[in-house]
Amino acid sequence: MRYKEQLSSARQFLSTSGRAKNGTSINDGRELTLLKNQAQCPHCGIYFEGGNHNTEHIHPRALGGENTDHNRIQFCLACNNARNLVMQALLGHPPYFKNFPQNWPMVEEYLLWSEISIDDGLSAGNQVNSVHQKFLMYRFSGQLQSSDLTNAYGRFSTWKKGDSPNYKQGTRQRLKRKQIVLQKTKRKGIFISVFDRLFGYGVNEEPPKVKAIATAQPAPVQNQTEQKTALVDREVVATQQSDNVLKSKSTLRPITEFRSVILSFLTTSPITISHLGDHVKDYMNTQGMSDSTTTDFLNLYGLPKGLKKALETHLSEEVIISGSSPKHEVARTISSTTQANNSNYRSIEEFRTIILSFLTTEPTQIAEIGKKIVAYMKDQGISERTTTDFLKLFGLPRGMKKAIQEHLSEKVIITGTSPKYEVAKRSDDAEDQLYTQTSPEEFLESWQSTVIERHERGTPINFGDFWGLISAEQKRSGQTWTHFLAPFGMKSKAPIPKKVRRILDLTQLNYSIEGEIPNQTIVLDSTLSKEEE
Repeated sequence: MRYKEQLSSARQFLSTSGRAKNGTSINDGRELTLLKNQAQCPHCGIYFEGGNHNTEHIHPRALGGENTDHNRIQFCLACNNARNLVMQALLGHPPYFKNFPQNWPMVEEYLLWSEISIDDGLSAGNQVNSVHQKFLMYRFSGQLQSSDLTNAYGRFSTWKKGDSPNYKQGTRQRLKRKQIVLQKTKRKGIFISVFDRLFGYGVNEEPPKVKAIATAQPAPVQNQTEQKTALVDREVVATQQSDNVLKSKSTLRPITEFRSVILSFLTTSPITISHLGDHVKDYMNTQGMSDSTTTDFLNLYGLPKGLKKALETHLSEEVIISGSSPKHEVARTISSTTQANNSNYRSIEEFRTIILSFLTTEPTQIAEIGKKIVAYMKDQGISERTTTDFLKLFGLPRGMKKAIQEHLSEKVIITGTSPKYEVAKRSDDAEDQLYTQTSPEEFLESWQSTVIERHERGTPINFGDFWGLISAEQKRSGQTWTHFLAPFGMKSKAPIPKKVRRILDLTQLNYSIEGEIPNQTIVLDSTLSKEEE
């Protein structure tokens, strides 16, 4: 059976209450190909220009259709909308699984019509006549004028960027609003024929009607001048209407501009669509437009009402829409932000300034800094107010402690242990101390002196104490462990005993290790270093 796979997929989708997959609109390369080649709508033949066209999923995603090139085709907005109206007229409003399996016969009819009207041409859709007639009524009011499809494109899978028009299926049918139904001429009875002949009526003549059931109103008599004036008036009106249509099409702004304007309002931090609408209104006001609603904004690009639908249709690859109605949220995807060369990220210098404004020389827990960040985000009118959302504003990954270590190491000191890390501004003395003892050689010399001093006092040094010396220097340096240990040829993830032995070797001391883990101690063989020997 033809389209068996599509029907089976739809049945499985509805029976399991499946979730519709996200759709994507035509990419810029394909759209440029359509406009360059003056492409036509495969159904009605209207030429694509500006934003008068849209991407249609032949097997609707709401019925389990895939977001693949084989399942996508470009239609004018009117035909795209008419197809959706037909589906809703037959099936109601989504989700459609709520009426399954009672609605399956109608689902099956619509899917078959949808596929056939693409693959075999619109006129072939009359194979599923009930659906076909609905489409003709919604789209053409029952009248479809003939149109030569010389520049139409088929499914996305049948062509690529730069290809010539390739849609050849189907011929256009012409319907008339008033169809004349031919009826068989009723045969006259024998007696009626005889009387007709007696009174002189021909065989093909009708006898005069004694009484008319209904008489049509006679048209008012017009002289030639009046007739010419009326004809000219009708021509003027027709010309004005044609000019208005052409003017409306020519003044539509390109979809690429719509995409650019919307993306300029977004970052990777989600905002509500209503908040996005506020940005749109501000933009319209700055453009000096009296009508400044989101619907007015969409009308500039020939788009129907509904900002969320416009985002899903034309920006599905660049944005992520989350949440539920009426609080849908939208944010830029990381990939789209990267492609924009991080132009929407705030500067790292601003991050440093904000964090330092929360700190003093007295230690503050990172959790407390988080609370101050939430208050800051609220003042900025940002709906998402976690520390992760704050870091996203600057293009930073999750982890406040890590961000502070990487970008404020020379300005702050981080102390304590997880989950109660504390951060404090460095005092002037601390900064002086930092810059007078920063080289690995100086660190090693300090540790060597400490070990020798304790050994001479007869104080044993265990691994934990020695690691405490190293840890104290790392904290005072403000560097991450990775950066701090790199000059010593060590990785931060190495076991502590291994790191202790490595640093002891670098001090050039003669030592041995006594005891068992975890109570091992460092014992010097002499106070002389290996170099002095």
